[in-house]
Amino acid sequence: LVGALWLPAWQDGSLPHSPRLLGGGTILLGMALLPIGALAFSFSSKGGKQVVRLAQGVARRFEHLGRRNLLFIGLLFATCSFWVAGDYSWYFSTVMRRLPLLLLYAGLVALILKAWLTHLGWLKVGSAALLFTAAILRLSVFLAEVTDYPFSLYWSETTRFYYASLFFSERLYGERIAWPPYDASRALLQAIPFLLTGIPLWIHRLWQALLWIGIAVLTAMGVVRRLHSGDAFHRWTLIAATVLWFLLAPVYFQLQLAVWLMCVGLDRRFWERESTMRTFLVLAIASIWSGLSRINWFPMPALIAVLFYTLEKPKDGQTVQQYFFQPILWVLFGSLIAAATQGIYIWLSGAEAHTYGYIFTSKILWYRLLPNPTFPTGILPTAIFVSLPPLIWIGWRMRTQRRQLGFWRGAVLISILAVLFGGGIVVSAKIGGGNNLHNLDAYWVMLWLLSLSLYLGRVTNESRTTTETAKVSLTDVNHPRRAILLAWMIIHLVISTLSSGSPRLLYNRSEAISDLRLLEEAVRTADQQSPVLFLTERHLLTFGTLPHLRLAAQYEKVWLLMMAMAHNQTYMAQFREDIRSQRFSLIVSDPLRLRKKGTTAHFGDENDYWVDEVASYILCYYEPKKLLRTATIRWYVPRPDPLPCP
Repeated sequence: LVGALWLPAWQDGSLPHSPRLLGGGTILLGMALLPIGALAFSFSSKGGKQVVRLAQGVARRFEHLGRRNLLFIGLLFATCSFWVAGDYSWYFSTVMRRLPLLLLYAGLVALILKAWLTHLGWLKVGSAALLFTAAILRLSVFLAEVTDYPFSLYWSETTRFYYASLFFSERLYGERIAWPPYDASRALLQAIPFLLTGIPLWIHRLWQALLWIGIAVLTAMGVVRRLHSGDAFHRWTLIAATVLWFLLAPVYFQLQLAVWLMCVGLDRRFWERESTMRTFLVLAIASIWSGLSRINWFPMPALIAVLFYTLEKPKDGQTVQQYFFQPILWVLFGSLIAAATQGIYIWLSGAEAHTYGYIFTSKILWYRLLPNPTFPTGILPTAIFVSLPPLIWIGWRMRTQRRQLGFWRGAVLISILAVLFGGGIVVSAKIGGGNNLHNLDAYWVMLWLLSLSLYLGRVTNESRTTTETAKVSLTDVNHPRRAILLAWMIIHLVISTLSSGSPRLLYNRSEAISDLRLLEEAVRTADQQSPVLFLTERHLLTFGTLPHLRLAAQYEKVWLLMMAMAHNQTYMAQFREDIRSQRFSLIVSDPLRLRKKGTTAHFGDENDYWVDEVASYILCYYEPKKLLRTATIRWYVPRPDPLPCP
């Protein structure tokens, strides 16, 4: 571990001149020596007993501190976050380098937890410590993106900030520009810093990281509070596991808010007459938020209510029509509210209506369901593999409770999962996606809520009128099958955590400033002739990095590609006409290339659409000029003699 940290610096000769790296590695080495020695000694049965006694002895020395031991845990987690998200995160950017870091910190956290909670066994403490540490590591990777680097960190990173700024377009750009055309709920959350003027880019990146971290924890707390009434230790263990599960796909933070609203808004008997108004109010608020998010999330708030209703309310001799009348009404009501919300948003946004509905006209790439260059393990095999532990648990519990739940209740629960899985699979195969599992987000949420409810015994049987909550913890392993499933689940969550995120970008500030000056000079001169089109890097105008220009609001890179893939001929015809007439005096973009890649390359189909519909037209009528190597962007100017193109 320390070798991975020091070796690159030693090879380039910078190690003797980096006191922080030397000091940090020395501290890390000291922290690692004790558990490494203990592990080596434990290979013998006698050694194993001695290790346990040693660990217990260390823990006893801190027993008198009680809850104050949490301060040591906080300090450990802060240093763990530094290694994962700080300047040295490049040394811990692979699974094999992060694994010993995770195990080291989890072992130290287990010792401190044991000192505080002396009544708990080492297996429970160790499992909880592993989940806590993995959750901290997973959340910390968002902080690696908090940097003052002036250009975009990756293909569409700063696009989010630009779209969030459109709610304040008159103040920022001097004209009314249509509101964000997709993910309006996320744009609304990310627009909050724009309430203040002069907030720099790195603050917006910090705010985005805090949204990921804060909403993930908030939603997990809401889910666990709704389902679990045990002691604080078990509750926080479940919260850590829920955070890891929701970020596995991931479920985007704006969508998690709808889950949180339903979990905190629905009381224990929300279906009863006296709770009717409250239930519909909560459902309406969550559905409005879903309507501002994604079409496939329109019915999600209502389906969460249906899930809790089906699990917690017995049929008690009612007919199927009588029992499911309320759930059907919730689904219809919630879906209509969400659809109406999106319709009102489109009307208010100022955007052309034909640009919406792109999800229905874009191509489905069925081959991405199986292993492919964009997603090497394939959407379908990976989704099934990830689903297996909770599905097996649900199957066992449903089989043992078949008589208690009844046929119809069990059938509805299974049907909800099947419909959400099928819908998520189709959306995941749409062009423009398919490189992870986030389009199955509704299914992942429902799968977790159902499996956690069954695990905690939050189920009312037909023979009972009250819900019986099982007093279990996530680390109860009394049955071998439960132990295997829990180990499988924890290992999967940990491996997913170790492979998440990217290290912090380290850049040469003087080179970046030099590139900014070159770009500023070019756009200032071009703006005196006709508008400048920023296909990319529009945030440079949003945050005042470049001087005030006449912003050509159409044809932002991400949305332009979406319209091309959706075969929106009206939109693309206008784009081709503007390029053909050389409307723009200068175009700022990623380097445009004409090489097609096909299905054998990562996002090859998307690349080919970009080449056919965008790059080829621009290069016919514009020629490349200066390449900014720091940001890997290039600008293009009109050709005096256009090429013989369409």
